[in-house]
Formats: sequence, C-alpha cells, structure tokens
Amino acid sequence: MQQAGFVVPKVGIDSLGLKNANNVYWNLQVPALYEEAIRRGEGVVADGGALVVRTGVHTGRSPNDKFFVEDSESRDRIDWGKTNKAISPERYRALYNRMTGYAQRRDLFVRDCWGGADPAHRIGVRVVTETAWHNLFARNMFLRPRPEELAGFKPDFTILNLPGFQADPARDGTASDCAILVNFTERVVAICGTWYAGEIKKSVFTILNYLLPDKNVLPMHASANIGPKGDVAIFFGLSGTGKTTLSADPNRTLIGDDEHGWGPQGVFNFEGGCYAKTIKLSAEAEPEIYAVATAAA
Repeated sequence: MQQAGFVVPKVGIDSLGLKNANNVYWNLQVPALYEEAIRRGEGVVADGGALVVRTGVHTGRSPNDKFFVEDSESRDRIDWGKTNKAISPERYRALYNRMTGYAQRRDLFVRDCWGGADPAHRIGVRVVTETAWHNLFARNMFLRPRPEELAGFKPDFTILNLPGFQADPARDGTASDCAILVNFTERVVAICGTWYAGEIKKSVFTILNYLLPDKNVLPMHASANIGPKGDVAIFFGLSGTGKTTLSADPNRTLIGDDEHGWGPQGVFNFEGGCYAKTIKLSAEAEPEIYAVATAAA
C-alpha cells in the first residue's frame, strides 16, 4: 500500500482517456486522504474526528439522471422505460470525451476495491475521483483487497466520478446537468454534476444487479443479519423505511444494511460496511443510528 502523498505512474487509467491527468494518487491510506481533503478545502474535521463535507443540491440519488448505453450488449437485457433510460453510444461517447477532457491536467485519486463479499461472485472495481473525500468514501464502503491482491489488481469495471463537471441537457440529451452513465460494453460508469457520493456505491449495486442473475444469484435491496444458530433474517423495504434500524439487532450479527446477493452458498453483502445518511436524522425515526451519531459527537 502506498504511503501519504505517494504519486504513481498513470498506468491503469490510460484506457479511460486520462493519460494526461496531473498527479494520480493510488490507494492512499486514510490519514493521507484526510490530509488531502483538508488541504484542498473539500471539508472540515468535526469534533470526534469525522470528516464533514457538503454535497450541495444533491442530498440523495438522482434516479432521473441515470442512463444506460443501449447497444448490442444491453439492448435485450434491460427493461427499458422510465426507470431504465437509454442513451445512444454516440451521445455517451461525446459526453464521456468531454468529461475526460475536463479531467486532464487535474489531480486524480484512484481506489481499487471489491464489490461483493462472496469471492465467487465479487467484482473488481476501480474508482477514479477528482476529490480525496470521494475516494475515502469508496474505501469505507467497499471491501479492500489485501496488499498482495493490489499488486496485480485488474478491475472488472471502472467508475469515473467527476462532480465538478456538468452535462449540458440540450447537447447531451440528459435530464439535467447531472448524469450517471452506465456502459456495460466498455465496463465503465461515468458520473458528473453531483457531489453526492452515494452514486458511487449505487453504481456498483447496478453492476451486480445486472450480472448476478446469470450466476444464479438473486440481488436484493434488503438488510440482513444472522443469529447465533446461523439463521439469517432478511428485511426488505424502500429506502428510509427502517431496514438499517431493524437489522441492527444487538442479539444478532449484522451482515449488511442495503444490498445483498442470495446464492447457492447463502446471503452475502455487496458492501464492506454500512452507510447511513444523517440528513433529517432523528431519535424517533432511527433511534439506533441517532444514538451512535450523537455518542460519537
């Protein structure tokens, strides 16, 4: 693992059209990412040590801004409609090229991680961000490869996160200046126009939801825990309906609180941890999370 401030050659992101990027910081440790985030004015450190950042107008996901490239790979595999909206390969390429043009001569942070806790079904994900704090988010949310795995890490998908770049709806055919573009042929997710980091983790969920059914694994938007006798409980529900709270049972071991796969060998978490938004957090709606947050403060 590289130490604080270590800059590596740009091998591994050239294929994204980023060979002219400025400094590329690869798999930095937490202290280095904190230092970079503070030095660059990305956030502040609160009492207790938490890094606090602002996500601007986007405090949650932007489902209306998500598009899938419609081509021979995806055309017959996606249920197209209001939720799964298509973008042509030509429009995708034009917007993506402008995004990579924006990234040239900028510092970039790269994080290699696993999506999916089951080694038989996990995917390698390379997250490329223009900010240190988004890279720290990816490190917290996904499973971290061992040092020996990082040496020869080859990603199955790459996520390019450039919140400072904005799409042009009239030019790009997007719904707003925010866009999440999923290209299953090139195995790239390109995100722009939103500082909300949750788009990164939800993009990994989207990829796994697309791939896993072919491997006889059911992807589930659900929390899950396991009892002392090995009995697994799964809690389904829309976002904000209490999955995290219900699964945080002091008498059972938490598996995860958002998305899981259910395969022949059992249930496994897509993430390396749990994630709870603090916006509108209250003791009445989410008592366990509120208690932990206020205790830490």
